Amino acid sequence: MIQRLSDELEVIINKENIIYTIKGCISLTMALWISMSLNLDKPMWAMISALFLQTRPETGFIIEKALLLIAVSFIGVFVGFLIVTFFLPFPVLALMALCSFISISIFFSANMSHPNFIYALALANVTCIIIVFYSIANPMLTTEETIFHTGFSRVTEISIGCICSCLVNYYILPVKVQKTLKNHSNKVVELTIYYVQEMFLTQDFTNNIKYNSKVEAILNNLITLDNDLSAAKYESLDKGNYLIFSNTVVELIEAVHSLRKYLAKTENNSTLQNHLKTIANNLNNIDNSTSNNLNIISDDHKLNKVISKIANLLASYKSLEAKSDQNKIVYSFITYTNPIVTLIAIARTVSLLLIMYFVWVSTDGNSSLLMMIILPCVLSQLFISVPNPTETVKKNIIGIIISIPISILITLNLLSQAVGYFELLILILLTVLLIPIAALNVPKLQMYSLGFYLGFVFMVQPSNHMSFEITSSFTIAMSSIVGCLGLWLAFKLFPLTPHTLSRKVAIRSIINDVHKFQRKQISKECYQATLIKKILSVYRNRKEDSSSEKDIEFALQSLAKAN
Repeated sequence: MIQRLSDELEVIINKENIIYTIKGCISLTMALWISMSLNLDKPMWAMISALFLQTRPETGFIIEKALLLIAVSFIGVFVGFLIVTFFLPFPVLALMALCSFISISIFFSANMSHPNFIYALALANVTCIIIVFYSIANPMLTTEETIFHTGFSRVTEISIGCICSCLVNYYILPVKVQKTLKNHSNKVVELTIYYVQEMFLTQDFTNNIKYNSKVEAILNNLITLDNDLSAAKYESLDKGNYLIFSNTVVELIEAVHSLRKYLAKTENNSTLQNHLKTIANNLNNIDNSTSNNLNIISDDHKLNKVISKIANLLASYKSLEAKSDQNKIVYSFITYTNPIVTLIAIARTVSLLLIMYFVWVSTDGNSSLLMMIILPCVLSQLFISVPNPTETVKKNIIGIIISIPISILITLNLLSQAVGYFELLILILLTVLLIPIAALNVPKLQMYSLGFYLGFVFMVQPSNHMSFEITSSFTIAMSSIVGCLGLWLAFKLFPLTPHTLSRKVAIRSIINDVHKFQRKQISKECYQATLIKKILSVYRNRKEDSSSEKDIEFALQSLAKAN
């Protein structure tokens, strides 16, 4: 137990995380101080946006996310303003219009794997929900001026949080995205080489379960690399070589899979087996491996193809930071919209919104209970691409529960004695939030920390006009927990995807792409970029049966048509 605790402390308390935590505290302080100086209604939104930007501290990601959040905030405010202006006297119509907007944003985010774009679209929903439901909660006080004031305040608060986080991370010990891209590339190469080595050394060619899981891991890491390349332009990085590298990895996967299936059906060949072991041993040191090390003479066409693809992979990996050939056409992976996944995500979020709305109405529409609508809706969208969303929501609930006694019994009592003194206010807040901010950078603790942070900020709501009402804070906490419990149940009732149906839909989409490519309606490069995420969808939705194996083989053979 003591050893385990010591190991966890080493993960939290290190140089990189200390710098991350200090920058997070500075961002929060700046965002809160500026928001309170401008006498804005809800400075907590500046704190939340500053911290969400801080979760990816690389300069390129910070700038990208800040621009996205500010843009979608305007969109959310504009749509919310239109809904309230036209439909405020008719709550049912207002709710239908809101659900339509949410459905549109989920349509774009349901199949996205880029966290920045997912969060941005979720924030657009939240901004719109806040304007619509606060207006419904206080219809007699709602005018065009109050709607504009609410929308302007939300955009200003979010913009302040984004700008503060950008400035801090840009000027104080900036972390470059190039390092992150290099780490992703190293991870992909390690997984790919290990996949090839293990297969060639063990020569267990019929073990579909083991090798399919390894290929899925490689593709997931490739998608992560491709997503993060979107931030390269903000640091003037050349991403061409990274895209070439990604394509060589996918081509190698296809060649190795084809060789494995071929060897599983053929009799033992001692010469071929020795060649495989030689290749595996020559790949032990990636930095020193060259095409000369793989110069093996073989009569087997499939083995020669694998050797060629390995040589291409090593060459592209070693030239990642060199200047790319501007004349060579390369594409980022093209997003694949699976209609099954999209419909389930829309049904889950809209159903949850409607249920929570009726629960909220049954409690006389108290504005302090709106967190049961706001929080689950944003988390539902954020967790669309999470592998195990029910467990993630559970960790958030635990974090919120832990924040209740600290927020109500300790923090509010102390803050009531610090009225008018910003220095004391921020000192108390940072004392409580120091550990949660540090834990945000630790994957195991991130969701607990996020739940604690959101629960704490929603309950305390630091501003120039704090009421220090314990009953109101407790009501907000309970409504947040009820909303999250509803979200947990929604993920239980609406699983992420029916695997067989989603896989077959992906295969049908691949068939359409093959036909387009054969008719020369799309280029080879576009064809390859279109297939990658569809192939990953086939892998993710596989079952350990012959039908899944046929689908995987067809998907990879489709990729081979471009070579």
